[in-house]
Amino acid sequence: AHPHSTPYAYAESVAAGVDVLDVDVRLTGDGVLVVHHDEDVDRTTNGTGVVAEMTYEDLHALDAAYWFTESCSACTDQPEDAYVLRGVRTGDVDPPEGYEPDDFAVQRFEDLAEKYPNHPLNIEIKGSYPEDLAAAQELARVLTGQDRLSSAVVTSFDDELAEAFHQLAPEVAITP
Repeated sequence: AHPHSTPYAYAESVAAGVDVLDVDVRLTGDGVLVVHHDEDVDRTTNGTGVVAEMTYEDLHALDAAYWFTESCSACTDQPEDAYVLRGVRTGDVDPPEGYEPDDFAVQRFEDLAEKYPNHPLNIEIKGSYPEDLAAAQELARVLTGQDRLSSAVVTSFDDELAEAFHQLAPEVAITP
């Protein structure tokens, strides 16, 4: 219903009454934990490249609503006027009322967790062990620092990565 993983999408979901936020996280090349599903930015933004090879500054500058349409979260074959939020991030299009261009960018996980302190977080660490251990370490640091250990559940499709996270933050529930 909204551009994947953007601040706008989370704000609209909270306004609609969701009680748990589902979050995918991965690490940028300069060590910032971001909310982003894909290994690269090609499917959802106006950029190309692998998240782990990009700086947060470069990633955050991209238009994360570039390929969003009201009928498809990331389709490249729609008529130009179907991309109703394209250009909000870059300032070429006015944002919806109550929003700003930054609401259509890739965001830091730390900012999302801070903005919604009363919403439990279902967090998936993307990637695999040991390559993405630094993402697990950063996630443990942020959750500890924000006192969010009891309001998060952490998952990963890689059991070793989930277990490594669990060793760092045993108070956090992980999925079996």
